[in-house]
Amino acid sequence: ELWVSGDAVAPDARAKELGIKTTDDAIDKFIIDKCIDVRLFGAVIPIKQKGAMEMSLKGPVQFRYGRSLHKVKWEFVQGTAAFLSKAGSKQRSFREEYVVPYALIAFYGVINDRAALATKLSDEDVSKLIEGMWLGTKNLITRSKTEHNPRLLIKIDYKDGVKYHHGELDYLVKFVSDKDDFEVRDVSDYYLELSELSESLKSISDKIDSVWFIKDPRLDTRMNGLPEDIEKIFEFTEVKKIDLE
Repeated sequence: ELWVSGDAVAPDARAKELGIKTTDDAIDKFIIDKCIDVRLFGAVIPIKQKGAMEMSLKGPVQFRYGRSLHKVKWEFVQGTAAFLSKAGSKQRSFREEYVVPYALIAFYGVINDRAALATKLSDEDVSKLIEGMWLGTKNLITRSKTEHNPRLLIKIDYKDGVKYHHGELDYLVKFVSDKDDFEVRDVSDYYLELSELSESLKSISDKIDSVWFIKDPRLDTRMNGLPEDIEKIFEFTEVKKIDLE
């Protein structure tokens, strides 16, 4: 795999960084073979080749915008900046920002098997994506993102040859708390009701090969209001735990 800087550069400069020539007839193959992000998410490559100004590869992996499963509270905060507002000044300037004290955000995505053929997406690539999603979230160490924690990841594998996906699974996960939404501050303040998700997937169990999951031990998952393990919730199919230790 190749690693490049995250800096914005001109197409020719990026091509040089990747070690490819803009006149290379096999540029798409080179990019696919060397760049996992292209195999996962596709790319628009603005390099002149054979009279064309760009080449487009549709990404097999697509995510919707994340959304909070509950109402969130915005708070306005101020802080002292580290620098003076101008030379000779005796007072530091202030920074102002809005923060969300707590939010449980759900993301939903699909992996298109047909598009995966075009970008040569492999099972190993998908495993790296899952690892990056879980461990990457845990390792967001910045002032604004400290203690971002992944709580639950569920991956549905369909049987070979099945041209189908259920869609919008995040809408089937229900956030339940005795507290007002605005007062939620910790994972212990709520539970996730997964009965609707379970029943919906059970209705298409003939199309499902397996359910993969990884779960924060502190997260409370339930079926019809009663605490239940993920293995039991999806007992209608093969359930496999993702091991990232």
